[in-house]
Amino acid sequence: MVGVENVSNTLRLLSTAKKDHNLNPKLVTCDFSPNLIGPVIKTFGKDVLQIDGFHVMQELNNGIRADLSAFRETTFKTFIREFYQMRDFISTIQSAYIKKHKWNRTTIQSTKKYKITSEFGEYCMKITRQSMSLIQLESLSVFQQNFLRFLAEHQSDENQHIRAYIQALEKAFPKRDLTGKGMIRIKGEILKKLKSLYRSLRKSLEETSIEFFHQHWVLLFQPENLTPKRKVMLANFIDKYPQLLKYRQLTLQVGSIYRKALNEIDGSEIETLKPSTAYSRKLNTAIKTLKKHKASILRFVNVFKGDPTFTKACRSNMEPFNRKFKAPFHRGLNCTKKQHLLGKLGVQLQCPIRWFLNDEPSLNIQNRDEKLNIRIQDPVGEN
Repeated sequence: MVGVENVSNTLRLLSTAKKDHNLNPKLVTCDFSPNLIGPVIKTFGKDVLQIDGFHVMQELNNGIRADLSAFRETTFKTFIREFYQMRDFISTIQSAYIKKHKWNRTTIQSTKKYKITSEFGEYCMKITRQSMSLIQLESLSVFQQNFLRFLAEHQSDENQHIRAYIQALEKAFPKRDLTGKGMIRIKGEILKKLKSLYRSLRKSLEETSIEFFHQHWVLLFQPENLTPKRKVMLANFIDKYPQLLKYRQLTLQVGSIYRKALNEIDGSEIETLKPSTAYSRKLNTAIKTLKKHKASILRFVNVFKGDPTFTKACRSNMEPFNRKFKAPFHRGLNCTKKQHLLGKLGVQLQCPIRWFLNDEPSLNIQNRDEKLNIRIQDPVGEN
């Protein structure tokens, strides 16, 4: 263990372990950190370097999450912002009418400038433009005729928010004959209900966006971690967003390395990975990283074939062992006595523990008046 993880400290520690304690491992497991990879190769050779499966999947899945985040941005957040803009646009028309007591044709016709890429967003703009065209009508009979036709056209709309908008306008239409004041009142209601329509659509998108954020993790679960509840959630999620199935297949392809029998792992799991312009920069970088370190990722295959005593768990994820090893140090604040620390490590790791540090190193310090010989007790606090 070193205070600061850098190349020089790691190299010094590994060199000492090899030289003074004759440490020549068959496999050295680490993550993608260059502070570890370089010293391991320089000390023990590249043929023992093994990239931990936990960090392999972490690298890939972080790239996939970047794509999922971008999908959420373009699918939900962009249109949420557009509905905010449309609400502000309606408020502008309302303010102009209050000041001049007439509708500004130029402002109303500016709805044509709004471009929404989604099919449903464009449909909402169609409803908005039809509503705006009603506001521009000045003839009472023509307004009434076109207003009733507009209601009849959309009263059975498939979208519940559009239906609610139409039903609200139906209630605003007077039961008696329509008058000039009634027409002005209805035009005002059209603007109010349009803002309510945008608000309801925005809230619906926000709820769906939050639901997507909480559920997108299910794409990354490997089969062994899929509970019955997660299986149902995964099926529903893919059914709702079939375009994201490719990411599920991608994580399963790499994850299969740690599920297959040793004789079934042939390297195609990584070899067939291909960067794509459709992927985010982070995912493409992750794919290139896995391909670059392919030999180290698959290093365990031949080693484990040569020693059948290794369990399957040891080749896929060393992170739990790493956490168990660090636990006594965190808990004791690095001030635990040597024997106590060794006992804790033995309990946590359930294996023999070897102590590679010198028990009583000495340090000489030249003082201004005299030379002091200071004996350093055990580094972890034995006294």
